[in-house]
Parts: sequence; C-alpha cells; structure tokens
Amino acid sequence: MRVFFLIISIATFVILFFVQEELFYTSLGLSFSIYWSLDFIDKLGKTFPLKEFILFIAAAQWLVGAKFSYYFGALHHKYYMYVDEYTYMSYVVPGTILFAVGMRFVNIDLDLSILTKYFESDKEQLKIIGYLLTVSGFILGSIYKFFNISEISFILYLGNILLYVGIAHLFYIYPNRKLLIYSSVIGTNFFLSLTTGMFHNLLLITSFLSFFIFSKKTSFFLKILIITIGGGFIYSLQNIKADFREFVWNEKVGNPIPVFVDLFVDQFTKKDSEVNYLQLNDANEESATINNRINQGWIISKIIYNVPRNEPYLNGETIIEGIKSSFIPRFLNKDKKGGEYSIEKFKEITDVELSNKTAMGLSLIGEFYANFGYIGGILSMFIYGIFISWVIRLIAINVANNDPLIIIWFILFFYQVVKAETEFMTVINHLSKSILFFLFLRQVFMVNNINLLPTNRKFEEVSVH
Repeated sequence: MRVFFLIISIATFVILFFVQEELFYTSLGLSFSIYWSLDFIDKLGKTFPLKEFILFIAAAQWLVGAKFSYYFGALHHKYYMYVDEYTYMSYVVPGTILFAVGMRFVNIDLDLSILTKYFESDKEQLKIIGYLLTVSGFILGSIYKFFNISEISFILYLGNILLYVGIAHLFYIYPNRKLLIYSSVIGTNFFLSLTTGMFHNLLLITSFLSFFIFSKKTSFFLKILIITIGGGFIYSLQNIKADFREFVWNEKVGNPIPVFVDLFVDQFTKKDSEVNYLQLNDANEESATINNRINQGWIISKIIYNVPRNEPYLNGETIIEGIKSSFIPRFLNKDKKGGEYSIEKFKEITDVELSNKTAMGLSLIGEFYANFGYIGGILSMFIYGIFISWVIRLIAINVANNDPLIIIWFILFFYQVVKAETEFMTVINHLSKSILFFLFLRQVFMVNNINLLPTNRKFEEVSVH
C-alpha cells in the first residue's frame, strides 16, 4: 500500500507544482500531507498508529490549515498569516519532513492483533486490572474536576487518564461489547463537554480509543468514510463553538443539549434556498474563520514575523526551562517554571495578548524557530523526531520490559504529546511525569500482588531496529 500512497503523493505534487503552479514547498508539503494521512488511515486497526497520528495532526494544522489561510487571505484581525507563503512554507515543510524522518529512526511494531491473544490467555487477571483502572480513573478524575488541589493536580490529571486505559482493557475483555462500551464512553464525554463548552479532550479521547475499535478486517474505504464524517463534525463544531460557549458560559443554560442541537442544525438551514454571490462570499468568510480556529500556522507565522524583528532569539531558553521543570524537584529549583511561564513566553514571542479564558501553545516547530532560527529550528525538528522514537522504544523495551501490553498505556504517556500546538515544556513534563506515575502505580499494584503487565510476553526482537 505504501507504494500506492507514494504514487498518489507524487501525482499530487506534479499537479500542484506543474499544473496549478503552486510554490515548490507548498506542493511538497501538501503531497507529504496526503501520504501521511493515507498511511495513518491504512494502519488503523493494524497497529497503534502513534507516530502516524502525530504526523496526521501536524500536517493538518501546520500545512493544510496554513495553505487554506493563504488561499482565503486575512479575514480576521488577529488570526491570519503574518508572513508570505514562501517564507512560511520554506521553514515549516522541511521541518515537518525531517520530523517524520527522525521518528523513523527507531521502529517498534505496535501490532494490535497480538493483544487479542494475550487477553485470551490472561483474561481473568486482566479483567481485574481493567476494572481497577477504570474505577481508579473515575475516582481520581472526579476529584480532579470538582476539587482544586493544586499540590497534586497533575497527578490527579494523569489519574483521570487511567479511566481510558481501563476502558481499553475492557475492549479486549468484552470484544462483543466493544462498540457499546465505546459509544457509552464517548457519549458521556460528549455530554460533559457540552456542560463546559470545551471539546479538546473529547476529540483526543475519541481518537485514542478509536485505535482499538478498528480491526484488520475494516476496509480502507470505510475508515476513510468514518474519518471524513468525523472531520465534518469537527468542522461544524468549530463553526458553532463560539456561539455555544457564549450561551453556556454567560447565559448559565441548565440543559446545554437543546442549545447545541439548535445551533448545529441552524448552520445547515439558516441560509435561503436562493444562492447569490453575497451568500457565497459569506460562506467563504465563514470557512476561513473556521479554518483559522483549526490552523496552527498563523501562530507559527507570527513567531517567524516577530522573531528576531521585535524579540531576540531565545537561544534554547524555553527548552532548558522545560528540562529543568521536568527533572529538577522544586526544593532544588525554587524558581521552577510552570504553566504561567508558557503563557508569558507565548505573549512575548508572538506579541499576541490572550484573554483569561484563552490558552494557546507555540507548537514545537514554532518554539524551535523562536529559539534557534531557520536552520536550527529545522534541525531541532529532526532531533525531536528521533527523541519521540527513542521515548517509544524506552517505554516499550525498558519501562515495560518488552511487554506488548504497554501499547494500551500509550494513551497515558502520549496524551499531550500528540497535539500539534503543544510546546516543549508540556511535552517533556507530561512524558517524564507519566512514566514516573506508571512506575509508581505498578509498584502499588505489585504490593497487592497485581501486575499491571502480567502477560510475560515479549516484543518480537526483529521488530526493533
């Protein structure tokens, strides 16, 4: 299939560059975006497509979204591309490609079909683990949501993710009820998202759990159809999200479901049946506004515009602070930086003011440019790709002692890492603390004679290279 995908991407490049006369870097970036997307879809149900998912999101938000913004032009006073298309694409496209190359340096076959055999042989013990993780995650998540305990808030946050690790166990324990369990979990999270007006976690949870829903028997075209429907829902959600939040946050709506349904349906019925040029222009402006909410490229372009024109290169400051924040305890580092530091640096690097209710990230590729410039940023993406592949190997081989059951735990380890807008401090902080959290949790369970990885199986040695 990869050869077929490569042919499609090459054909796309030829059409874009020679026929449509797009810029070389734009044509190259969009062609690779198609290849990464097809590769991700193909691997759904076959493996745990972690690297492919990271590239899929990055390509959508850094490349495709950016191109749409250049196509529509500046229709928003803040969310637009601040540098010309060549300047942007000549940095982001090579950086993204080298990121993909770096992630290929260490490969482990995260084959999901092998988990089915493991659960069949150790079903009773894994059933106990699945229930314990689900209940523990629910309790810790409830404490995290309803009580503000700042000292252990991140531990509670990680504990909340245990719920979905436990749910993934239940998928294999009750394979015939997999879709029912999945639908119940997503439905519940959807309702909770409606009550808060925040949908980011819902999309991440849906994506991670869906990796276990597809199977090798799921056809490629069915997977494309499902992802297309999901993409359409996300597009529509972005269209009504601002209005919906206005109702939920300011109007104090008791039941948000009717409000959401009305807004969702209204976007398809509010236009008159007679089409005119004014309506088409309104539709284009609406599409551009929605794309700006998805597009991470406007932030990256603002960084390229602002550094070093108005702000000097950081020369690794945020990278060093991220490492210090993650690995040096607070009693040894009294000036330890946290979330406030990331917000301050975002405002400083982009020169964009944020409201109290707004949170935005620089993204790795934008942050690396702010620290090391054009060449340094591109090379940093390559090194970061190697780092991600090395961490996957570290977790699978060293932390889990080669046990493939660790694949299910990747939800915990990479929950924040997959997001394209995440900055380095968040990535390294989440990775380091989630690994320590897992090791601690494993020891706690072992005291009670419960091994979180009880299969005693191994990754095939030939799959690690």
